[in-house]
Amino acid sequence: MIFGLKKIYTKAFGMRKWILAALVISLIGGASALSAQSYAFGVKGGMGGGMQIFKNFGNRGVLMTFHGAAFIETADEPDDFALFAQLGYHQRGSRRNLGQGFTFGRNISQRDVFNNASLILGAKQKFDLGSEGSKWYYGIGLRGEYTLSQMSDNLSEEAQGVAVQRWLWGVTFQTGLEWHLSEYVAGILELSVHPDLSRQMFIPRQTLRPISGSSQARTVSEQSPTNVTVELTIGLRFLHKVRYI
Repeated sequence: MIFGLKKIYTKAFGMRKWILAALVISLIGGASALSAQSYAFGVKGGMGGGMQIFKNFGNRGVLMTFHGAAFIETADEPDDFALFAQLGYHQRGSRRNLGQGFTFGRNISQRDVFNNASLILGAKQKFDLGSEGSKWYYGIGLRGEYTLSQMSDNLSEEAQGVAVQRWLWGVTFQTGLEWHLSEYVAGILELSVHPDLSRQMFIPRQTLRPISGSSQARTVSEQSPTNVTVELTIGLRFLHKVRYI
């Protein structure tokens, strides 16, 4: 499907590397600062749905995705506001429905799957939820990602290597519950939305050779899809409390 991709070179690598480096330095610095005060940490993971928007391709569907992450956040009394950092693995992408084929009536689909490492720095506002120690919250964060690998049913491996943008950035919106299990342990149920503000791929406008038996060439519009992923997450939060005597 893709011709002429060898002529494409991204100019954004340098800037995005500096952005990710700044995020990592901020994460390390924040973790060092937290060692002198109360903080919480934990792990979480779950499933979600990935979506992308392609021009002139209205049959894109939702891709089932998986994710996992570790996080650290401030937890000083009364713990109604927190700064957090989160490092994790997330799948992005979409699915293309092609209708039914010669497969006993089953639908045929093609997938674009991107396995991304993600770093999020953000803040949460928390509210008491009735039972002692349980809270609900909402938050927002700035997110940087790097594409570790990808699998596309629409592009050859050579085309993927050129079309895929490795460095991405976006924002994360989340809301969730922390339910009290003990003084130092809480369960987490979270819903988050991750819209990207940079494109995952760039495929230029091109004219394809005529299909066998046809005299007309086919023009494919420029494609620059961005990711939007909705994730449902469960996890555990552990409190490290510092008491001054």
